[in-house]
Amino acid sequence: MSDNSLIGKALVGVSSRFLRPATPTGRSLETQTESGSLQVATPYRRAPRIDAYRRMRRFVTYGLFLLVVVLPTVAMIVYTTAYASYRYSSEVQFSIRGWDAPATDSIGGALGSTNASGASALVMANSYIVSEFLRSRDAILAIRPTIDPLKVYSSPNIDYFARYTGPASIDAFLPYWRSHLHSSFDPLTGIVTVMVEAMTPTDTLKIAKGLQAASERLVNQLSSKARDEAQSRANEDVERQVSRLRDARAALQAFRNANHVVDPAKEIDGLMSSLKEMKNDRAKAQAEIDSQKVMMSTSAPSLVAARTRLQALDEQIRQAEERLASVNAQAGSLANVLSRYQELEIQQQIAEKAYTNALEAFERARRDAERKQIYLATFVEPSLPETPVFPTPVKNVLITLGVGLCLYMMLLVISHSLIDRMRAS
Repeated sequence: MSDNSLIGKALVGVSSRFLRPATPTGRSLETQTESGSLQVATPYRRAPRIDAYRRMRRFVTYGLFLLVVVLPTVAMIVYTTAYASYRYSSEVQFSIRGWDAPATDSIGGALGSTNASGASALVMANSYIVSEFLRSRDAILAIRPTIDPLKVYSSPNIDYFARYTGPASIDAFLPYWRSHLHSSFDPLTGIVTVMVEAMTPTDTLKIAKGLQAASERLVNQLSSKARDEAQSRANEDVERQVSRLRDARAALQAFRNANHVVDPAKEIDGLMSSLKEMKNDRAKAQAEIDSQKVMMSTSAPSLVAARTRLQALDEQIRQAEERLASVNAQAGSLANVLSRYQELEIQQQIAEKAYTNALEAFERARRDAERKQIYLATFVEPSLPETPVFPTPVKNVLITLGVGLCLYMMLLVISHSLIDRMRAS
């Protein structure tokens, strides 16, 4: 084949490449014969099924954008600029403090440290109690005499979406109340922060002050209750020991009256002393009789008197010994009387010691109760708000637009994937 024929074929191919009709997909329908000549086929029409899927993709793309992005954004613009009620916020910050004075007990610094740590734990626990109290139904009942939250938040002047429209009961109103009141406790700083939201500045300030007063009353109640419980237990112990001591003294007095004796031990000591003196006197009398026998007759008056005196001493000694050691069925012996008396006296001493300990415990309980007293210290007072915290049109519209775009992109990817799967099948 000559060079001229090759150049001619190349020109024909280039011209046919730029002049041939194209298919809808941009692919050429040309074919080449065995002899090298080019044949151009007639362009075919689009497939109806492919056009339907493309129309579905466009409809889903525009429809999702309208429903997920445009309509919510327009609705937020209209609501925040023309319909939404203003919402104001007031803040209260306070802390619960206690008298963490060191202990003055004789045990020393260890007990003081224990009492201080116990007081700090008590303050922290009460702070959590107050924080949870503000979000409870009891807080609503506490501020109702000053301002009724149900009437405030169900006012017809509030827009429908922000107004409370539920039943007029505290239990049903509680979730709405918690959405407009934020209470938190920071254990590191010991600060309780309360944020109140309402639809007018005056109502916001009244609710904040009412909650502050209710919190202060609750703290005072907790403090007085803890103090009264501690002192009540100590006072009951003192009264019990006083009754025990009174009974012991009454039993001892009744024993003395029944036995006609004040102190059997002293009486026995006196009886032993008298018995000893009588025995000494008998010994002297017996010695005198023995000396007179040598010089006098047995019928001498002085000797007879000495013998009579000796017999009297023997009788007194016998009676004293019987009184000291023998058992009398009616009055009892002095030994048994002394044993019973010592038992009653020991019981009285024990009761007196227990009473003294109870008084000391009562005094310690009183000091501990004073150290554990707590009070509410407010350092950020509620104030009348001037600027509403809601609505903020720019911020709300941008948030709505951003969320709508994210949701739109996710739904678009999912819907196109489903359409492509339907097309492939």
